[in-house]
Amino acid sequence: MGKPNIEKMKAKRDVEGLIEALKDEFVRWRAAVALGEIKDARAAKPLIQALKDKDFWVRGAAALALGEIGDTRALEPLIQALRDEDLRVREAAAWALGEISDARAAKPLSKALKDEEEEVQEAASEALEKIKAKKS
Repeated sequence: MGKPNIEKMKAKRDVEGLIEALKDEFVRWRAAVALGEIKDARAAKPLIQALKDKDFWVRGAAALALGEIGDTRALEPLIQALRDEDLRVREAAAWALGEISDARAAKPLSKALKDEEEEVQEAASEALEKIKAKKS
């Protein structure tokens, strides 16, 4: 059978095929990226599950995709991802929370301002600015 062709699925906006590709060991991170580009809310739940993937590339791509989709169901899982062991995942989660711009993320993002990695601090700061801007 061979690997799924992510580009063809993305071009066809084959959300179901891309969701299925999230399970493929070799292309799952690319599937997460493609789902973020399509921005279909049907992908939110599988992408939330992908935040628990063993591969940090997949977790990071899932966080970014959830930010692109903007579904508030991802709020708590993204807040949890702010504590991921990998700085890229934490940074992606902070960015995604800024895209969703839900005030409930303000306190966890404020804590992320003290993250040991500067990239995470910057992403959290930008996310907090987006949340403040949405309030006004």
